[in-house]
Amino acid sequence: MLYQHKKEFFGVLLIVLLAVVVGLWLISDRPVVEIIKAEKEMFLDKEDFYVSTDNGTIKVGESSWEDIKKLFPGGKMLGMSTIYQSKDGDCLFTFSEDENLLVIMHIESGDYATARGIKIGDSFARISEKYGPDCARVIMPNKAEDFDLVYGGEDNIVFQIRDNVVKRIVLEKEL
Repeated sequence: MLYQHKKEFFGVLLIVLLAVVVGLWLISDRPVVEIIKAEKEMFLDKEDFYVSTDNGTIKVGESSWEDIKKLFPGGKMLGMSTIYQSKDGDCLFTFSEDENLLVIMHIESGDYATARGIKIGDSFARISEKYGPDCARVIMPNKAEDFDLVYGGEDNIVFQIRDNVVKRIVLEKEL
């Protein structure tokens, strides 16, 4: 009887060790992104987190779920989370759990621009012109034209650049 339990124990131990070794091998084979930190942090104004729409202004860090639902009727909540998706799927809005305020906005359409006028489809050069050089860069491995620009600190704006063109904008404001 004791022999049977030892055999089962060692069998389970062997499976766990094998899974750990395979897992470590898989993650060690992934390419690593390069992160270049900003020389100095760029402080963004409250207004940098405002996005104008045809129906009104979105204020990341200030707008409530009710405000966003009025601006984007017909959207839907994703699962049982705090994420609301616009009807066309071109914007995602994440709300704080306690205050129910907008804390993150993902823009994936050229219909919306940041307060400084950057929108989907703009060039990397235009971002540099409007926001300046003080940003962190996250560069994708083996693809110099694919990177993210991060402006700000705790509150930040991220421009996802693919083939030197803005593909996504994320505005994030800590409460």
